[in-house]
Amino acid sequence: MKTEIDAEGAAYIEYRKEHTRLVELEHSEAERCDRLVITLSSGALALTVTFLKDIAPSIQENSKFLILASWIFFLASLISTTYSYFLSQAAFRFYRDDVLQTDCTTDDSLMPKYEKQIRNIVLCNYTSFLSLIFGSVTLVIFAYMNIETESMKNKSGNVSKQERKISMTDDKVNGGYVPQKPAKPPTSEKKTPPPPTPKNNNK
Repeated sequence: MKTEIDAEGAAYIEYRKEHTRLVELEHSEAERCDRLVITLSSGALALTVTFLKDIAPSIQENSKFLILASWIFFLASLISTTYSYFLSQAAFRFYRDDVLQTDCTTDDSLMPKYEKQIRNIVLCNYTSFLSLIFGSVTLVIFAYMNIETESMKNKSGNVSKQERKISMTDDKVNGGYVPQKPAKPPTSEKKTPPPPTPKNNNK
C-alpha cells in the first residue's frame, strides 16, 4: 500500500514538473509572438513612409484610403499587443495573490473574474493578429497600384524621348526644316560716273 502511494506521489511530482515546463514554454512563446507582432507592425509603418518618400512620391487619389487604412490597422495591432501585455500581467498578479490559496487550491468565487481577464487577453491577441493581416493586405494593394502607375509614367517618358530623337534624326536625313537666321536684304548700290577730265587749251 505504501509503495503504491509513493508511486502515485512520484508520478504526480513528474506531472507537476512537466506541467510547469509546458506553462513556462507557453508563456515564452506568447512573449515571442507579441514581440514579433510589434516588430512587424512597426516595420510596416516605417516601410509605408519610405515608400511614399522614395518609391512613389506621387500617389493616386483613389488609393489614399488604402494607405490610411493600413496605418489604422497597424496602429491597432500595436495598441492591442501592448494592451494585451498589461492585461496578462494584471491577470497573473490576480491569480497569484487572490485566486491561488496557500494549500494550492483555487477560490471558486474569484474564478469568473479571472476567466474574464483571460478572455480579454485572447480578444486582444486576436485583434492584434487580424489587424496585422488586414494592414499588410491593404499595404500590398496600395503598393501594387502606385508602383504600376510609376512604371507606366517611366515607360511613357522613355517613349516620348525616343520619339523626339527619331524625329530629329529624320529631319537631318530627309532635309527637314531647320530654322535659320534670316538673310540680309540686298542693298542697291548706284554706280557714280567718273569725274570729267580737264581739257588742255594751251596751243
